[in-house]
Amino acid sequence: MKRILRFSILSNEKKSFVRELEMYHSHTLLDLHKAIQTACDYDQAHLASFFLVNDKWEKQKEFTLMPMDVNSGLYITEYMGDVQLKDVFRQPGEKMLYLFDYFSERGFMILLREKIKAKPADLIPRLLHAEGTPPRQIKMGEAYIDNLLDSFSEN
Repeated sequence: MKRILRFSILSNEKKSFVRELEMYHSHTLLDLHKAIQTACDYDQAHLASFFLVNDKWEKQKEFTLMPMDVNSGLYITEYMGDVQLKDVFRQPGEKMLYLFDYFSERGFMILLREKIKAKPADLIPRLLHAEGTPPRQIKMGEAYIDNLLDSFSEN
């Protein structure tokens, strides 16, 4: 039987921002990434990652947008397209960090609110609630970031 996972997406830089999404438990982290990007009207060409975190929100494992060597970074990595949501979100209350701005280390807190049985008529993924405007995807105006972005756009 299919299950639906209901997530809250929160920002620590914009307290009024909330997105609530529903995904099938068989969807991948890549599917969740696309749903978040769409719900925030973000440009999907930018890098992003999910991180398993401990109770203090310290990063433990990274799920990357592109396949990478398992030990290529600071954390053990896995490609988000290979990981089903049911493999990382087992019980309500579990959380992840979603990094959408690598240059400024900015992201969202992802919380699993509940698991419910799916009905045949359910159209999933589904945006249940959108409150507030999302933070800017890329933080501009900081010289080192602007210079770095300019150097990429010239190539």
